[in-house]
Amino acid sequence: MKLCFISNSISPWSGGHSRNFFLLAQALSRRGHDITVLSAGNQGEDYGKPSMRLIFLKPKRGPVLTGFARAVDQWLCKHEKEYDLIHSNGYYTIPHSFRAKGDRPPIIRHMRGSNWTILRAACRDDLFQWSTAHLRTAFSCLIGQFFDRLSVKTSDHIVANCQETLEDTVIKIPMPPDKISVLYNGIEFPSVRPEKNALSDFRRRTGLGNRFLISCLASISSGKGWGYLCDIAGALRKRGSVFTLLVMGDGPLRGALESAVERNGLKDCTVFAGAIRGDEEKLLFLSASDLFLYPSSPGTTVLEALLAGVPIAIARRTQDCSAGMDWEPLDKIGVGRIFHDCMPEEIAAALEPIIATRDRLGCEKGLEYCRDELSWERTGAQAESIYSRVIHGTRGKT
Repeated sequence: MKLCFISNSISPWSGGHSRNFFLLAQALSRRGHDITVLSAGNQGEDYGKPSMRLIFLKPKRGPVLTGFARAVDQWLCKHEKEYDLIHSNGYYTIPHSFRAKGDRPPIIRHMRGSNWTILRAACRDDLFQWSTAHLRTAFSCLIGQFFDRLSVKTSDHIVANCQETLEDTVIKIPMPPDKISVLYNGIEFPSVRPEKNALSDFRRRTGLGNRFLISCLASISSGKGWGYLCDIAGALRKRGSVFTLLVMGDGPLRGALESAVERNGLKDCTVFAGAIRGDEEKLLFLSASDLFLYPSSPGTTVLEALLAGVPIAIARRTQDCSAGMDWEPLDKIGVGRIFHDCMPEEIAAALEPIIATRDRLGCEKGLEYCRDELSWERTGAQAESIYSRVIHGTRGKT
C-alpha cells in the first residue's frame, strides 16, 4: 500500500503520542509499504534513519495547527491521488476534507481520548492553579472538542490507541461502531540492558545515591498526576520509608511541582532530572530505578519501565485522562500493583513492604507479555488489516 501519514510533529521528544505515530509509520515501512510522512517538524532534528519519505511543510500564517492544516490541504490537492490511504495524527485533514471532491483516498484519524476528558483532568489536577498554562490547556481543549467532532464527520475511520480511549471517544463523540478500531501502540525493545556496574556508576554520577529509587517519567503538565505522586511519596515519608524520588520530565507546571515537593517534605529526597533526551539516557534512568510509580492512566512509559526490568505500580483515578494502553492484561497476569481511586495513605501502606523487601512485583512476567503482545511488527500487521478493510469499504461505497 502507498500510505500518507500526517502529524504536526514527529520529533522523538514531542510527546508519546507523536512518537508512537512515527514508530507506526516506520513499522509499516519495514513491512514493505510505501510511506510518506508530512510534518511541520524541524528538519534539523535527528529522526534516526527512517526508511520512508519525510516531507516538512511550512505552516501557513496563523496558529501553528491551523496553519499546518492549510499547508497539508495544499499539498494533498496536488498529491492525494498518489496514495491508497491517508492517516492523520490530528485534525490536519479537516480543511482538505471539505474541499476535496470526487474519488479521494480514505482518511483515518488517530485519536488519544476526547478533549472533554483531558479538560476535566486538567481542571481537577492536583497542581491546578489559575495560570497561563492551565488557561491555554482549557482553551485548546474546548477548541479541540469542536475539531474532534468535525474530524469524525470528515474522516472515513477513527483509530484509538486502546480500549479505554475507544470507549471514552465513543461516549463523548457518538459514532457508528464500525467506524472506529483499536490499534495498540507497540513498544521499542532495548538492544542491550545496562550492567549492574554501569548502573552503580550512573547513580553515583547523577547524584541518585544508593537509597531505594522511586521514579516517574512524564511531561510535567496537566492531567499527569504529579501532585498525586507527591502526596503518595509524602505519605510514604511519614511512614518512615527511606527513598529517593526521581522526577523525569519537564513542562509548564515544573514550578507548581517543586512547590508540591516542598509542601510534602520531599525536597531533600527528590531529584529533578529534567527532560530526558535520548533512548540511552532514558534506559539508564529507568534501569537504575527500584520502582516505577505512575500516578495516572498508564501509557508507553510504564511498558518501557517493564522492559528495563523495573517493578511498576500504577495509581490512577477516575478523573485522569484516558489511558495510552490497556492495563487489564497486566493486572490479570499479576504484574505490578494497580491502585484505583485510592487515598495516598492507602497506597503508601501497600508500598511500604514492597520498598522494605524490594519486591519485584512480577516484572519478569511483564517483560514476557511485552515481547509477545506489544511488538511494533504486531502493531504494523494490525494496522494493515484495518487499512485494507477501510480501503475496500470506501471503494464499495463509491
